[in-house]
Amino acid sequence: MTEIGSIKIERTYEVLGNIFTRKTDQNVIRALEGTGFEHYARMNDLLSKSSESRKRITHSLPLLSLLVEKYNPGNKDFVLNDVTLAPTVDDVHHITGLPINGRKISEVMKKTYQNFGLKKLCEELLGKVPNNFGKKDILQFTWLKENFMIVPHDVERDSPIFEQYIRTYVLYVIGLTLFPTSSPSSVHTSFLECLRVIGEIKDLNWSSGVLDFIHTSLEKCKNKGKTIEGSTYTLLLSTDITIELLILHQLLLR
Repeated sequence: MTEIGSIKIERTYEVLGNIFTRKTDQNVIRALEGTGFEHYARMNDLLSKSSESRKRITHSLPLLSLLVEKYNPGNKDFVLNDVTLAPTVDDVHHITGLPINGRKISEVMKKTYQNFGLKKLCEELLGKVPNNFGKKDILQFTWLKENFMIVPHDVERDSPIFEQYIRTYVLYVIGLTLFPTSSPSSVHTSFLECLRVIGEIKDLNWSSGVLDFIHTSLEKCKNKGKTIEGSTYTLLLSTDITIELLILHQLLLR
């Protein structure tokens, strides 16, 4: 890859393309209408009709390197020449379609630690617990895929069991693209608390949570370098147009 400045991003933990290898029940998508999470399933439908080359989703590592290089943790913005870029919650909302109002997901997740054990939470909302659960309080995507990939035909669409499949799909999106970490093959169990009531998923401020995580990931990467967590596609889309205009402006001044 091309090196820009002193920071060279070699990889990102976000693996958005992996979502599109998962078949999603149309009833699950309909149950998520209005939450923003249904858009990822629709992207899957569009890409499934494309050629194999278009299915492969890659990040612009040079652009991510530039953004991390120019990131100012104190102001949570980027300074490129005389232009300051500051991604907002509105940017995240317009790009992802995720809700912008309501309680912060971090507040909801605290309830998990205050009132529930993570193992109990998993058993209550997914109906089962992995055999090796407890080492890192995470759910492996392989286990989720083995147990919740396809909704059985005899499962009623208004039943608690069907809700388990809805939660599993959202966990995939959370762990693969919205809140990816150094363990991209898993998702933290505490997110389940945000999915307790399916009808209330849309009432949480997911956009704010994504933006906060992006900033945390940028600061961590600026200090340690090379690998970046967070929803980097959202970050790239929120800054890409402005950067292109800046480059064009500089070219016209020459």
